[in-house]
Amino acid sequence: MSISGLRRLFRIFYHSVQNVEQSLVGQRHFRLALAKHGVRDVILMQRLFTEFCSPVDRTRIDYRQFVRILTSVNEESVEEKLALLFEVWDIDQSGTLSYSELSPRESFSQSAEKVASTK
Repeated sequence: MSISGLRRLFRIFYHSVQNVEQSLVGQRHFRLALAKHGVRDVILMQRLFTEFCSPVDRTRIDYRQFVRILTSVNEESVEEKLALLFEVWDIDQSGTLSYSELSPRESFSQSAEKVASTK
């Protein structure tokens, strides 16, 4: 998948969540985003979801991590990859990266706390 395709996929994910700071999406949102991007293979969608689901909540996937991994195996230029990764990491779209944006484990633990508090 090209960098422009990954950017498009990221934006589909980004606009499908209600809270932009939350990067975990359920299987339904994941499949809808991939379908909007042109992926029609249901078995592929299921396998991708299973492989990339959050270690904290096995019913959701961290779409930012998914896009980051796909970017790392892409064969386009380093500059193109970095531009996309900056967009993925810049959660508040401020044009700068804060410490909290560079701390993905923090978002996992925050998600775990939210899940635990709702039970």
